[in-house]
Amino acid sequence: MKFFHIADVHLGAWKEPQLSRLADKAFEEVVNQTISQKADFLLIAGDLFDTSLPSIDKTKLAVECLKRLQENNIPVYAIAGSHDYSPTGKTILEVLEKAGLLHIVSKGTQENNNLTLKYTRDARTKTLITGIPGKKGMLDKKYYEILNRSIQDDKNFRIFMLHTAISELQPKDLYMDSQPMSILPEGFDYYAAGHVHSSLEAEYSKGKIVFSGPLFPTNFRELEENSAGYVIYDNGRIERIKNRQNILSLNLHFNNEKPEQVRAKIKRELEKDIKNAIITIRLSGTVDGKISDINFKDIYQMLYNNGAYYVTKNITKLSTKQLETIKLDVTNKEDVELKIIEEHISQAKTSFDQREMVKALMATLSEEKNENEKISDFNERIIKSFDEIFKGE
Repeated sequence: MKFFHIADVHLGAWKEPQLSRLADKAFEEVVNQTISQKADFLLIAGDLFDTSLPSIDKTKLAVECLKRLQENNIPVYAIAGSHDYSPTGKTILEVLEKAGLLHIVSKGTQENNNLTLKYTRDARTKTLITGIPGKKGMLDKKYYEILNRSIQDDKNFRIFMLHTAISELQPKDLYMDSQPMSILPEGFDYYAAGHVHSSLEAEYSKGKIVFSGPLFPTNFRELEENSAGYVIYDNGRIERIKNRQNILSLNLHFNNEKPEQVRAKIKRELEKDIKNAIITIRLSGTVDGKISDINFKDIYQMLYNNGAYYVTKNITKLSTKQLETIKLDVTNKEDVELKIIEEHISQAKTSFDQREMVKALMATLSEEKNENEKISDFNERIIKSFDEIFKGE
């Protein structure tokens, strides 16, 4: 038995036309490979689209690709992801299923707070497939909590599809709500996972949990990693196919260099064959002058003139050198902060010592939003820290 496993396609995620075209081609290519390798079926583990109301162009692309699979007698089994659902709980996948282009396998019955999943059987291989869709805000967690974990008594291959983060497999550099591995039902041979944009695997029960990762990078960091792709399961062997693009990533740190020095170094580092390459430029540190004086427009023009396909930058960690300094008899940042607090604390007449509270507030305000952390979650985390600080006074 051979099947393809993809997830987090996110058609429509990129607003930049150049990257949007590449994302579309990635989906077209996996369909081509599914057909050319005569796979038994294709699994889509959530987030085929980036939004619950995709554009006409992206919907048309999906229909054309799924229609080709149908014409080659290759069924598609899918679950909705957190991006596929509308606020009303509907998903465009239902339209595609109604048209006979795919099968939504996340179906079941709920009775007395008990969810029993329904299995879809693949006609050719007799494989049993079921799953639970992903929803925003971990609302899918309730499905796992009331899940009837007994499985159908059948000797055929079983697949469970999921679109949620698993705590034991969560990458350390990613902040995502997650659930423990134990929430998954046991007894399946293959767990086709989506949602986490990383290539991950782990043994579970008698099978293996496999996160395919995104089919194409969906943000700056993923472009830098250049590790998007899909999975092929072939008679027990799992093969990862990297959808590698020609990406050149430049990561430079500066320590009070002049803008012209920064610009010259970037150009010097990119004096190479960049024809048809996606170029990412990440800068950090400090610049002795205005960041705007680096003249990124000039850099971009040079790169495009030399054949670059697309250029993008990230300068969130780049700042300007402070032109004026506070003249205090201190030697480090903490001493500066403490000295400023001491100089101004006497102006506030309160019944408690504000020193520790002010220091705690400053530390909280200096926290940054984690990678992939939602703005609402970040705001909630900061507000919670404030509450704890004030309760302590």
